[in-house]
Order: sequence, then C-alpha cells, then structure tokens
Amino acid sequence: MKSILAIAAHAAAKPNILCLVAEDMSASPGCYGVQEVSTPNLDRFATEAFVPTAEDLIVQKLRWARDKDIADIRDMLGVQGDALDFAYVERWCRTHGTLVRFEEIRRSIPADL
Repeated sequence: MKSILAIAAHAAAKPNILCLVAEDMSASPGCYGVQEVSTPNLDRFATEAFVPTAEDLIVQKLRWARDKDIADIRDMLGVQGDALDFAYVERWCRTHGTLVRFEEIRRSIPADL
C-alpha cells in the first residue's frame, strides 16, 4: 500500500491543470477587474491561467469544422470584424491546413456587417 507521502510526492510531480469549459457566457465573466461583480478568486485565477482569445477559438473551430463551429466562426467574424488579429489566425491556419476554409468563411460574411 502506498503511503500518503508517496502519493503526495507523485501528485506534486505532475502539472496542476484545471480546464474550465462554459458555453453561452457573456463576454464578461466577472474577471479581469470587472467592477459590477466581485470575483477575487476568478480574478486571481485569470492572472495565472491561459485564457483563449477570439482568434484562438476561431483557429480551433476551423480544425473541428462542424456546422455549429462554422456558424460560430461566422458570428465571431461578424461581431469582432477588424478587431481580430488576422495575421495570427492565418499563420495557424497555414500550420493546420485550414487556410482555404478560413478564407471561404471570411468571403461569406457580408461586407456591411
């Protein structure tokens, strides 16, 4: 039987990873110093965690390419528009082989959005 100390030593050697997944949250989850909601633990976590950007989400959804993912990408492009870092997205699309798909989706967005 393993001792508690042996188990703790083994656990300490592993990275401490926490993956939070949420859907349909607002753009302001109450972290990053939002004044309306006090979330000190979430604020502290946000300073230490990787939080994906809209560009990161687009890149990942391009890889999955399900109908809902494509719709999400169109929505993000329509809402974010020129605020997105297209060079970043295109660089990752070239890496993953999804640049043609990304360009097709961009062309499908009406210019007046």
